[in-house]
Amino acid sequence: MVKITENIIQLSTLKDLYDKGFFPVPVSWDSENRVAKQHPKHEANSRPDFSSIERMYNEVFPVSGMALKLFGPKAMFDFDLKNSPDKTIYESWLRIVEASYPDILRKLCIEKTRSAGYHVYFHCDGVKEKTMLARSAEGEELISIYTGGLLSYCDPTPGYGLIHNDFADIEPLTEDEFSFLCEIAIRFNRYIPKPGDYTPGTRTNYPDEHDYLLKHFDRVCPDDLFLNFILEIDLIATNQKRFKDGKTYYYYLRKGSAAKYSAKVCFAPKLLLIFSASFTGFPTYHTRQGKDDKEWNLTPAKLLYYLLEKDWDKTTKRIKELYRLHNIPLPEQMPPPPEYNNENETQRPAGNFSTLEDCEPFRITKEKDIPQPEPTITIAGAAIAAPGNITGISAASKAGKTSVAGVILAGAISKTGEVDGFNEIQVLPNPEGRAVIHFDTEQSAADQQHLFNTTLRRAGFDSTPDYYYSYNIRQLTLENYQPVTDSVCKLTSEKHKGTHLIVIDGGADYLASVNDEEKAYSIVQYFIHLSIKYDCPVIIIVHLNPGSDKERGHFGSEVQRKCYGLLSVTKEGDISTLQPKIMRKAGNGEIPLISFAYAKEKGYHQQVDAPNEGDNKALKERTRLKAIADKVFAPPSSYCHKDAISRIMQETNRGQSTAKTMLSNMDGFGYISKGEDGNYRLNIDKVN
Repeated sequence: MVKITENIIQLSTLKDLYDKGFFPVPVSWDSENRVAKQHPKHEANSRPDFSSIERMYNEVFPVSGMALKLFGPKAMFDFDLKNSPDKTIYESWLRIVEASYPDILRKLCIEKTRSAGYHVYFHCDGVKEKTMLARSAEGEELISIYTGGLLSYCDPTPGYGLIHNDFADIEPLTEDEFSFLCEIAIRFNRYIPKPGDYTPGTRTNYPDEHDYLLKHFDRVCPDDLFLNFILEIDLIATNQKRFKDGKTYYYYLRKGSAAKYSAKVCFAPKLLLIFSASFTGFPTYHTRQGKDDKEWNLTPAKLLYYLLEKDWDKTTKRIKELYRLHNIPLPEQMPPPPEYNNENETQRPAGNFSTLEDCEPFRITKEKDIPQPEPTITIAGAAIAAPGNITGISAASKAGKTSVAGVILAGAISKTGEVDGFNEIQVLPNPEGRAVIHFDTEQSAADQQHLFNTTLRRAGFDSTPDYYYSYNIRQLTLENYQPVTDSVCKLTSEKHKGTHLIVIDGGADYLASVNDEEKAYSIVQYFIHLSIKYDCPVIIIVHLNPGSDKERGHFGSEVQRKCYGLLSVTKEGDISTLQPKIMRKAGNGEIPLISFAYAKEKGYHQQVDAPNEGDNKALKERTRLKAIADKVFAPPSSYCHKDAISRIMQETNRGQSTAKTMLSNMDGFGYISKGEDGNYRLNIDKVN
């Protein structure tokens, strides 16, 4: 075998395609097996700058193949002829186009594929997502539009060859031209919908009365039982797998299929992702309505629901039988949240508690399977807030507690959980886009919008994510606070298939008096049951008594007693400090004090070094920090986050953690700023 010592496809080839508006991805190609044997990371959700393509090129060796990651307006018609006994579909489609609208062809680029199919590349504004146009009689994909971030191998990859025009010849299609090409493709559809077929756009929510059982089954379903469900739909395992985002996905193939895979299966957590259009009774990758549609992510309970003709009663009955057959203890249903009237009086849950069996759902034993929730918010690794619990943040007026709430909200709406300006605070990422809800009872609408915009900037958003909901309820009457809260939480959770976090800024305002002991107990129980019902933390912002470090009234005392954690914010001069006060799952000594100050250049608070008392040590430290910033970022130098930390480490001989804090402090004190290109550079007006 001849050893390859250089790349077969040159970087200039990728640059030419990039300049034409494409996103080329270099790969290492196995010509014998006609598959890619090495891909670089290419998880971008839009076309990146060319430096990312260069990085990918350097990650792969040898570069012997190429793919296009298509984003609108660039797209292609994919003719997958291996799924049809009629191999003349493409030629028939082409003859109709030539006879009816020949001028369109000069705007298209066409290639033949490794499996004797065809790719017809085009440019059309408004094309954003994959769309299936024609299926075989068995429901398999024949003709589809590929775009929206899908990857497609292309010429000059071995086995692929251009047969009409070049990528440089592609011209924009008019809306009429695009519609004509789609209409001709649809004529070749051979599939007749059957009863039980999945309708794209359908949303499947667990019924309230079975919600706890179904979610429990998703967590405890044994691997072999989940595998049996998968085998029921004629999926068989291959020897391929992929590790992504900390999860292992195993490739499965539909019996009789010639594709590389038909589905991917993850066992931790248990998910079935179907990529074949042949499974017409299930939501699949082909039926999704945009990238945020997660309906096709099939958990064990959802998979069983579709296997049992989309009947929840049959599904729950079958699950209970499976618990018995597999000796799985039935979950003990959590009691429903108590109902509250306008006077916030607790109503006893309905039921007869005359026997021990009646009380068994509330009993705790070693043998019960009670899942331990993963903390949603941590500080330096210590748990601060977790699903099914309330956490309090208390402070005197204007000390900075609302700013801390904004930091937490920024982490919650982020897909990564990272929060700009606060290195120690980590929020569990929210990649599924579950609802993040914020109620404010204190600020004006204008002030709340300022905090809202600040939160978006912290999280790196230019516009409002559809799963982020912030409501100003100060303008409502007190008796409407709970009904509005209930409605928002219920409707947003249904829409986004769950809730990631709820923040109540001004929990005491749900009461007419914080010193009414009975009603204080009732409203804190209400917040606790919100956290249980929606399986998320509820963060409650509460004031301190004037001139005291005690939370206000009986409401504050009740929050202290029932909270998972209680953080306190104090302020000295321009510096605020966040510190632990009461922690259930961490010692106060595990959690560092976090000092923060308003950064004018950023328009919001950022973490800074803790102030020192006594002599001018703090001033000297800031002077030293400024000198380091002046040297490291001396014009015209600018660095990305990673390189900036490396340069500070080199200049100071300090470790990475210290360098990160120094970078944050430089940013917080305004000595440096982050440009639109993501690089830090010196603030010139701070040099002298």
